[in-house]
Amino acid sequence: MILYLDTSALIKLFIDEAHSREVRDLAKSAKGLACSSLGFVETHAAFARLAREGLLPIQPVNRHQELAAAFNLAWKDFIVVDASSRLIEQAARLVVPHALRGFDAVHLASALEIFHAVPRMRFACYDERLRTAAINLGLDAPQEGA
Repeated sequence: MILYLDTSALIKLFIDEAHSREVRDLAKSAKGLACSSLGFVETHAAFARLAREGLLPIQPVNRHQELAAAFNLAWKDFIVVDASSRLIEQAARLVVPHALRGFDAVHLASALEIFHAVPRMRFACYDERLRTAAINLGLDAPQEGA
């Protein structure tokens, strides 16, 4: 099984927060992890925001650097769906019928790309509207992202 992670699920692999354990368990049981190429910058932005807001453990600058390094190393093994012009156009077509935000639509379009190639995949996210859209389009997107 391939596990597609939107950014809300992806950061749970590196930050202890609600549902982190479920995501980590899913990731361990997956044959591969996948994400949109935009997830790379979104994840770095999330780490930086947490550091700025003092929401990381003591010495947030060092912790931020550790998180970024661990993420960069893990990213090398990800199945990365390139945010090509064609994929961005597909994502734009998902926005209105599913009431999605821009990057959520890109994640959904990226997951659909993988689903068409490898139907045995799961879609992990922590946005109810995105999860509902994924289910409506035939993806396995369990409750609470796990």
